[in-house]
Amino acid sequence: MSRFDGRNATLVARTELRRTRRRLDTGWKAILLTLLGGAFGLLYAAGFGAGAYFFVQKLAAGDLDPSEGLLIARGTLSGIALFVAFFGLQRTVKSIGRVDAPAGVLSATDHRTVAVGLLLAEFGRWLVVSAIPILCLAGGIGLGAGSAAAFALTVVVLLLVLAAGLVAGFVGGLVVKNLIARSQFVARHKTALGFLASFGFPAAYVFLMTADVAAEALLASVAYLPSSWYADLLLLGVPGAPGNTGYAAAAVAETLLAIPLGLASVGRLTGGLWFRDPVQPTNEKTVERGSRIPAALEDRLPLATVRTAEKSWLRARRAPFTLQWALMPLFVLLYAGQQAFVFGIPPVLAATVGVALALSVASAFTLNPVGDEGAVLPVVLTSRVSGREFVGGKVLAGALPGVPLAVLGAVGVGLAGPNSPVGIALAAVLAAVLAGCGPALASGFGAAFPKFETTTLQGSREAVIPSGWGYLYFSLTFAVLALPGLLAQSAFVREWLASIVGAAPIWLQLGGVVVTVVPTVPLSLWSFRSAVGTVDGYRL
Repeated sequence: MSRFDGRNATLVARTELRRTRRRLDTGWKAILLTLLGGAFGLLYAAGFGAGAYFFVQKLAAGDLDPSEGLLIARGTLSGIALFVAFFGLQRTVKSIGRVDAPAGVLSATDHRTVAVGLLLAEFGRWLVVSAIPILCLAGGIGLGAGSAAAFALTVVVLLLVLAAGLVAGFVGGLVVKNLIARSQFVARHKTALGFLASFGFPAAYVFLMTADVAAEALLASVAYLPSSWYADLLLLGVPGAPGNTGYAAAAVAETLLAIPLGLASVGRLTGGLWFRDPVQPTNEKTVERGSRIPAALEDRLPLATVRTAEKSWLRARRAPFTLQWALMPLFVLLYAGQQAFVFGIPPVLAATVGVALALSVASAFTLNPVGDEGAVLPVVLTSRVSGREFVGGKVLAGALPGVPLAVLGAVGVGLAGPNSPVGIALAAVLAAVLAGCGPALASGFGAAFPKFETTTLQGSREAVIPSGWGYLYFSLTFAVLALPGLLAQSAFVREWLASIVGAAPIWLQLGGVVVTVVPTVPLSLWSFRSAVGTVDGYRL
């Protein structure tokens, strides 16, 4: 059996980093986005440095209770370690936990060498991204303590936290990938489980941090994890800081023990993952049919429309990462949910949930009707399927699940809040109209701004996603149309308008929904016909 080769591991890491650089170097747009992201990163890094400076100053001046300061330091360091581990796990599952061209790579060197090379490459990526925040945080502590030793020790400790967190995340991600490869249940439901992990963790964090009691409980809980011992090691460089030398020594021992054990586990986990065939949860029936449209509706629709909708659902189930951009409107609900958790559920939240869900499902299947077909586009254009049947199938794919989903969301939140029966009914109508018309409205923008080029998603996987311009124009149009109905559900807006026009609030609430519905229906029909005309008249 071949042995671990450090030189080959370094070569694998250098190759992976070179691929990352080439993926980023895709033109002026990527460079501009990188610069913008770097500018926001600098602001956050400066904030970290300032916070660290004032924290150390208060600690040295005695303005902060030592036990409270130690709790904050331990919770912060432990939180950083958990943050790195979580996103390291997520990236391992989605992208870095597999090998490109495995037949050639794994036959040229030992699989443990390749695994360590992948981990080294990931450490290099994180090092590039986190270098400025680390220096700012260390600079703040060094300036606050008035000690160069504090600066140097903080840099070393943060690098140890980064390394330990990445190893833990990499091992955890490989465990998850092995579960997916071995368990029929996990493999069959990995999309739903992945969504709960990716969306549920940030949502739970936001909710926990909204309430002071919950935030204090969270800080106290993470402050007693082994990862919090790094704070005691860091505070050794701060004169007069309330660090514990025993915990500081335990942090060093933890690092010296955990990283080698993690690397040994990586070798065993990758061996079981890369050299065994994964389970195949998809059966023949699922392959033949993407989903089942209700028979009463299927009998009244053209067969081509039904099959186009089923094909869209099947494609989404097989490659759910291609629709991840459609979830962006749901993240808006995090802030609304945060405010509701602190101050109570406002009446407008029911309509907000319905509109956000409607926008999400509206953009899922129809924002790139031509470009989505890829290599089979010539077959679609030369077949006997008409543009109306083809675009109608994509609209049906979004509207059929979207309407009940948006209505249930609006009604559920409405029942949980201080909404009148009329308010709940109007929120449901607003959600139903926007979810039903939204896919048709999106189809015209998608046909007008087609996109055929693939975009790299989640590592080396590529997919055709809608044009950014098409999504922007559609989202703005959707927002303008939904705004009257949404604002009319706000008690503050209704009372303000009632004081001006002298109308009863209930009529203003109804009028807002009417102002949204009346233009939305004809504009959606016009957009649908525009998309149909584009498909019927399209030339390669």
